[in-house]
Amino acid sequence: MQPPSLQVNDLIQVRVLEGEIRDSYPSRVEDLIADGMVIAWPTDKGTPLPVAAGQTVRISFVHDGKYYGFDGTVRETVSEPLPVLVLHLPARPDRIERRDNVRVSAPVPVELTEKVVSLSEYKALGEQNVIRAVTDNISGGGFAIHHGTFIPVGTVFDVKILLEDKEDPVSITAKVVRCSESPGGGQYQIGFAYSQVSEKIRSRIVRFVFAAQISEMRPPG
Repeated sequence: MQPPSLQVNDLIQVRVLEGEIRDSYPSRVEDLIADGMVIAWPTDKGTPLPVAAGQTVRISFVHDGKYYGFDGTVRETVSEPLPVLVLHLPARPDRIERRDNVRVSAPVPVELTEKVVSLSEYKALGEQNVIRAVTDNISGGGFAIHHGTFIPVGTVFDVKILLEDKEDPVSITAKVVRCSESPGGGQYQIGFAYSQVSEKIRSRIVRFVFAAQISEMRPPG
């Protein structure tokens, strides 16, 4: 099946493949041209990313709950009247489906219950095996939180995620894939990856992430 094509005003994520920038940032398709497209210049907290002509960028976007991506080359940078990047794309872009690479900073309430092997173990732990927190960021593949206790990599939790989409909480299983002490100490940033998640639930999370990206693109006021 042919992957979908982008249209003017579609929301996208941009990641610079060269230099020090490693994260993806939201942008928008401003125009389509014969051999490429014009996109809004991505910013980090209001400051344009340091992008120069000749650099390669990866464009990713969502369609029907799935992510797609392809690479392009910055042909020109324009500051006035609107800051945009003019991208050159191959005649037949090699689009690759990507589900998990786009994340958004959003404080989503989560409740995590550590999986235990027996009822007696659960009764012994009681509320100690339940963590209630809000996410630092969330994506189609996982999320991160801050917590005051170190949790070993590989620990598995039953998770409820309270998305703001007027539906019941998402119930999935996730495991710890990263736990590192935050700068200043006293807290740990803990990264979780989903496991045993259905395509329906993953698509629902992706839709939430994309809606949050749209909100980021809207000017305040």
